Amino acid sequence: MKQIKLLLILCVLILLASCRTTESTNSLNITSESKDISSGKEFVSSQPILKDNVNLSMSVFKGVTSIFSEDVINSAFKLSENKITQYGVGPKESGYIITDEKCTVTVDEGMISYLSSDVKEVLPVLQVFRYNETDQMYNANQFEKDGDLNFKSHNEVLQDFYKILQAIGLKNNYLVNCYNLDSETLKEKEKVMIDKFGGNENLDGWKDCYFLYAVPKLNDKKVFTDVHGSSEKGTMITGEEIISIVTENGLQLLVVSNSINIVEELEKKEIMTENQAKEEIERQLGQLIVSEQYTIKSIALGYYPQFADTAHKEVLFYPAWKAVVLAEGDDTMRSSNDTAYSYEFSYMIDAQTGLEISEE
Repeated sequence: MKQIKLLLILCVLILLASCRTTESTNSLNITSESKDISSGKEFVSSQPILKDNVNLSMSVFKGVTSIFSEDVINSAFKLSENKITQYGVGPKESGYIITDEKCTVTVDEGMISYLSSDVKEVLPVLQVFRYNETDQMYNANQFEKDGDLNFKSHNEVLQDFYKILQAIGLKNNYLVNCYNLDSETLKEKEKVMIDKFGGNENLDGWKDCYFLYAVPKLNDKKVFTDVHGSSEKGTMITGEEIISIVTENGLQLLVVSNSINIVEELEKKEIMTENQAKEEIERQLGQLIVSEQYTIKSIALGYYPQFADTAHKEVLFYPAWKAVVLAEGDDTMRSSNDTAYSYEFSYMIDAQTGLEISEE
């Protein structure tokens, strides 16, 4: 049984890594064209350019890695006295796993994974439901975000979610999306996946569920979750994400990853305007030696994290501009008559320096 649960935990973490999101979210507190003649590449912005702000500035924030005590976890998830705790888990052997008859909770620095004993029934949701806007199979926009499922109202699920976050000690403000995943639509999307990529049908059947996705916000600006930095240099990092799945049987899954507790607002930094950011991104894309047309579909101002120390205990959050870019080209090496192709990707720059923020 322990091996099965550990495999489930591993599956969740692997699926999360493959389903990074860049989608726009609802805040809940409680056309221009230019052409680079030298490179021959054409850039088209599909969004109207806003009027430049003369003195645009944003604060830098400081945070520390969240630490979750065993007492807090026991209380938040109402774990039984019959629980079994295993210590020394994780790469630094600083984590622990608590198991009782209803769930398994894995905890480490900045991370919580709650899996109910019935979580295997909802794991297929992580494969079929795609909430990353640059994912080729993105389908989150085909699910409702404001209606109610039969077993519980949308608002009740949101309130329960906030209570859990508060109980485990997360004090940041969050941007939250709550999707109503009905069984019929999930089944339709599964068929689309199988037709395109192959695979087996979910023989256990689909159940109605709510899927919640949250990221922190700083001064009403989203903290981006794009992976960046270098694993070799020890600078690889990504923003905090929280996902949760709720069915008629209650909370089935809750995963908090890369959690940082914001402790201080630092100095303000003068940053690029939207026009300047678009121009800089177009300039950098124009230096790529490829024959593609790039269309900036949207651009957003937010924050990206960066380690402030080698121990990875403190994190600084800097302003960033992030664009969703459509790439279109023609692959003459294809055997089919249709040689045209297209894809979308994210491109992020530091809002002060203009330097690209990416994975090395």
